[in-house]
Amino acid sequence: MGLAMFVAGTVRAKNISAILMKSAIDTCITAFIGTQDFALAEMTRAAPGHRLWHLWGWEWVFCATSATILAGAVAERGTFISYMIWTAIYSMWVYPVVGVVHTQGGFAALVAAALLGPRIGRFEAGANMRLYKGGHNSPLYLLGTFFMWLGWYGFNPGSNLAVHNFQEADVVARTA
Repeated sequence: MGLAMFVAGTVRAKNISAILMKSAIDTCITAFIGTQDFALAEMTRAAPGHRLWHLWGWEWVFCATSATILAGAVAERGTFISYMIWTAIYSMWVYPVVGVVHTQGGFAALVAAALLGPRIGRFEAGANMRLYKGGHNSPLYLLGTFFMWLGWYGFNPGSNLAVHNFQEADVVARTA
């Protein structure tokens, strides 16, 4: 939600719906991708007391976040269908192999932005530069920033996945 709001605050008003839809669809597509337990088909067959719902949710959020980083880099460029195809391919073959959320998502965003080039009309003679500076909605941009910041406190410190002793608690506290 934070990343969607952040990017929606940076695009022109006519593109906000597209950005929000891309973020929502990212979340849906990445929820069912994987090499084991596809669409949670095997979750009910796990031994009693050993269902790993929390790990499924954890990996889902990481994969969705990594895929969604691209939405901001290609904002106002490319088609909705091509973006959905990208998300499916990324979720099935790129993220599971590499698994590094920000590095992989950032690299993919850099490559996509380089291939697509600048927004249409961005650097043409006589272009209205006010359309491209500061984004459309600064409060939305700021709220998205705060939501992402808040999410980091669960996202990054929670990567330890355990706080059973003082050493683990120290790692989590230092990460926060």
